[in-house]
Amino acid sequence: MNGGVPGYTMESMLKNLQYRVAPLQPDVIVIYEVSNNLSGELRELATQRGIIKENKVQQVSWPGRYSVLWYLVEKNLLVLSAQRTAQSGQGRLEVDARTLGEGFRVSLTQLVRTSQQHARLVALATFSIHLRSGQSHEQQMRASESAFFFMPFASPRLLIESYERYNQVVREVAADTGALLIEGEQDIPGDPIHFA
Repeated sequence: MNGGVPGYTMESMLKNLQYRVAPLQPDVIVIYEVSNNLSGELRELATQRGIIKENKVQQVSWPGRYSVLWYLVEKNLLVLSAQRTAQSGQGRLEVDARTLGEGFRVSLTQLVRTSQQHARLVALATFSIHLRSGQSHEQQMRASESAFFFMPFASPRLLIESYERYNQVVREVAADTGALLIEGEQDIPGDPIHFA
């Protein structure tokens, strides 16, 4: 069963485990989440520093809730605006990525421990992204387009370092809890074929 839901953070995944996954008595649970928690933490920091006004992703207007065409036009305009903001370099969030992920660690550990009560095997997978350090600046900007929609204040460098930090937390939680670790986030090529 695929219990994954787009936009879920660890807290939502814990509820999902308790109410949807655990009743199915799974033998194996695989946990693969980094980006939503990371986005939330970076947005919170950007809000605290006054870079963005509120820790919410801009929502589409009421016509966008009723018309697919309106929704797609509006969302594409929001994406283009976020990309222009990111490319301008104004309003950048500067963070030492080594300071990130402690709240994620606590929540992930709780999710793993609770999962271990319901499944014989719990696996944690490190998170693969399109963006890579060996890419040209243009490739990095293209590979960051989705992230810029949610975090227009981030630079490719901050994103790379932040994902590396969160993957390190995943490794440490796997070691601390005895969960199976599935690594190889760099094995998936960082190109548009593998990341649509």
